[in-house]
Amino acid sequence: MVGDRIYAVSLEYKTKPEYTSWSVDSSSPYLIGIFPEGSGPYGFKFNGEVLVFVSKVYADYDLKTIKEQDEAWDNRGTTAMVYDSLFVRHWDTYRGPKSQKLFSVALTKGVDGKWALGTDYYTPLKGTKHVRPP
Repeated sequence: MVGDRIYAVSLEYKTKPEYTSWSVDSSSPYLIGIFPEGSGPYGFKFNGEVLVFVSKVYADYDLKTIKEQDEAWDNRGTTAMVYDSLFVRHWDTYRGPKSQKLFSVALTKGVDGKWALGTDYYTPLKGTKHVRPP
């Protein structure tokens, strides 16, 4: 993963009694998808056809508006933040407008053997108060 882009690398692994070798396909790496700008996904889990990941988002769960909401937050007209406590996070509770939420997207291998990232992002826990602990 580079920025908000995800790439695939095709590897071939061979074992023989006397040695083990790796080789990389000449078409590697290749771009398989671009996540919405500013989403900065991490914590990936893949289960065959669905890629589950975590992203820090605002209360609306919208990955596509993170960048605009970040800019609005950064330009809200203050130069300092006041906290009643010393930590941005205390006892696993976030301070600030964003929190870590789970998302999923299709990740499939085509007939040509190339991976492709879907464009529809699902929020399986939307409407709940569940957030991923920091």
